[in-house]
Amino acid sequence: MPKGFDKLTVFAIDEDDPHTIAIREARPRAATARGVAPGTPGFASPEEAARHYLGAMMKTEPRRTFRALAERAPEAADVPDLVLRGEHTADLTKTRLLQFEQTAAGIPVFGSRAVVELDDDQEFVSASLNVAELAGVSAEPALSAAQAKEKLAEYVAGADETGDLPDPSRTFIHPPDLDEWRLAWRFMHVSFAPAVAEDLPPGVGEDGAAGCFDARGGKLAPDYDYFVDARDGALLYWFSNSAHIDIPTWCRGEDADQVNQRFLGRSDGTGFELDNPFEVIRTYDLGLNAIETTPLPGQPVQNPSNDWQASNPAAVSAHVNAARVLDFLYRILRRKSIDDQGMALENIVNCFSNQDPSAPEWINAVWWQGRMWYGQEQLGGGAFRSLARYLDIIAHELTHGITEHTAGLVYRDLAGALNESISDIFGIIVRNWHLAPDPADVGTWDWRIGPGLGAGGGPMRDMADPASTGSWWRPDGAGGWTQMTGYPAHMNDYVPLPANYDYGGVHIYSNIHNLAAHGVLTSLRADGTRVFTPEEVAVFYYLALTRLTSLSDFDDARRELLEVATRAYAGNPARVTEVRDAIETAYDAVGIV
Repeated sequence: MPKGFDKLTVFAIDEDDPHTIAIREARPRAATARGVAPGTPGFASPEEAARHYLGAMMKTEPRRTFRALAERAPEAADVPDLVLRGEHTADLTKTRLLQFEQTAAGIPVFGSRAVVELDDDQEFVSASLNVAELAGVSAEPALSAAQAKEKLAEYVAGADETGDLPDPSRTFIHPPDLDEWRLAWRFMHVSFAPAVAEDLPPGVGEDGAAGCFDARGGKLAPDYDYFVDARDGALLYWFSNSAHIDIPTWCRGEDADQVNQRFLGRSDGTGFELDNPFEVIRTYDLGLNAIETTPLPGQPVQNPSNDWQASNPAAVSAHVNAARVLDFLYRILRRKSIDDQGMALENIVNCFSNQDPSAPEWINAVWWQGRMWYGQEQLGGGAFRSLARYLDIIAHELTHGITEHTAGLVYRDLAGALNESISDIFGIIVRNWHLAPDPADVGTWDWRIGPGLGAGGGPMRDMADPASTGSWWRPDGAGGWTQMTGYPAHMNDYVPLPANYDYGGVHIYSNIHNLAAHGVLTSLRADGTRVFTPEEVAVFYYLALTRLTSLSDFDDARRELLEVATRAYAGNPARVTEVRDAIETAYDAVGIV
């Protein structure tokens, strides 16, 4: 759990829980007192219902943090310090989720969250709160926004003047290396990297990771959020934002692996283009140009007929694999595209970042600025092969988009490692769900992530055996570094890393949570049968993700996973015990306890 927060989670199925009892007793039977005719539903809106239940929960909770919030409300229906930030109906559970953010004196509390789940009758289903006690923290900054800009210009590389920086807003933050809350100026989406002077392992550059996949290169233009202390101008925290009349026509063409694929395009009566109107996927070709300086073509990739043969294998791979991911999201998770609102998915192939010195080779595929961008590896003789051929990479990156629209896990430290791990989990599940010899049998699955893109042509990571891939530098406690062969597989190996070394270890420590997820997916009963189907595990991790906060860590993931699995089998005590034991065993095995 992030420092400075108290967490409270309640499910309606726990009838012995005092919070559940209080919520049930607080449920109004009619809305006469609110000016609504007798016999009509007890709440005027889902938000009013959610606020009422939150108030009832907090008034029952003995901890000071929750009581302090509740005491500010004269009635349970008011929770003035929680501001509604989002609301949507989840097809998977047929319930409505309302997401609130804590504020104090009208200022957001970074990392806070309250999620309330309601059924169609606005009855309580569940709630999860991460809130903080901010008594004694001033809401008045000693530094103005302009002065904070001047300070930030000192901390970033390349900002010649404050006009290059966006305007900030006030927020409360509990930096991980401090024991108190601070008022800060938050700068969002700054296009300059931190100029941070920290000791780093030998051979590691000041720009942190090599790219989202930590592969051979793959640099990308900077995109960071910064928090500047509103009292003295110190840089408190930062993180990266880099880890978006039709006639449907069936087309054919070779992909980057020279496999003939069948996919949906669009015809305007004179030609064909890579525009899938059913799943709203459009694929563009940037023609081996830089993504920062080259505008998107006016139309998706074109072809005179619906037989693409080998005319653009990179585009075919991107178009086909993106459709596979969206198909999984809808069929298994009942999620409508990346934002759950049916957003168009735009693929851009044959591109590179001008931040990368190896261009036009760009070993990266990334969800960035609401789109999917696919680089390419150089094969020799002027030939390239697109990273769009990797279904696991595409699923990994698109999951970053889902995380952006749900938990918003920051890309730093253990929250960033959890962000990476969730993407690895769905990358592996989606690829094997489509391509494994027997998708229903995880014994036939390939657990390697990005095979061929790691050191020596191996995989980048391996969910089943993290120690078989990668290397990293571990502080030796005496001011030096020790190079470790193989990624860590247990929390005993965790030590905090500098923020400008792989953003605090997001690609390193993600392997620990990956191994826990592998343990869940492969859990066995005494008779040798599997405890879970792959689809069940996918649903559990997805539902857990929607309940996490921007600063959640591995412990939070374990707790939310247990709670959604418990709820899924409410009414079947034997099954609840079985699934909880399997999840706890898998997480215990890697030290996430």
